[in-house]
Amino acid sequence: MFQRRFFPKQTMSLPAWIEVNSSSLLERCKLMDLSESGARLGITDVRSLPPQFNLYLARIGQSAHQCRIIWQRGNEVGVEFVTNRPLKRKVVIRRDGEEFVISLQPEDLIVFRHAEAGALRKACLFLRWEVVSDTVPEANNLASW
Repeated sequence: MFQRRFFPKQTMSLPAWIEVNSSSLLERCKLMDLSESGARLGITDVRSLPPQFNLYLARIGQSAHQCRIIWQRGNEVGVEFVTNRPLKRKVVIRRDGEEFVISLQPEDLIVFRHAEAGALRKACLFLRWEVVSDTVPEANNLASW
């Protein structure tokens, strides 16, 4: 099969936020796939999206990715990142109650919350965030307990 993809993608299920027309109101969406060059998003109302918009992968402390819609199927859209800025945030992955979180350092602001630590590790890898502390043991690695 012919593969048009230049960068590998990672499947995930994390919240993200869309900003349309430089408004201060952010609409929540679901980040389904992520690569260095773009993403696949699940959106409630695809018809209201303009051809370009800003995507925030974290609600606080993160600059926006300017996106251009490449394809649309049902409530999903594929977007290409128009700007590709390297992100070098320092973060911590830790347990918070029954869930796992990523918190920005040194502010300790929680920006992602998920039931599985592995999904958060994938997000950090693709966002190029530096994980300075990961207090969550890996289930298949007894040395991490």
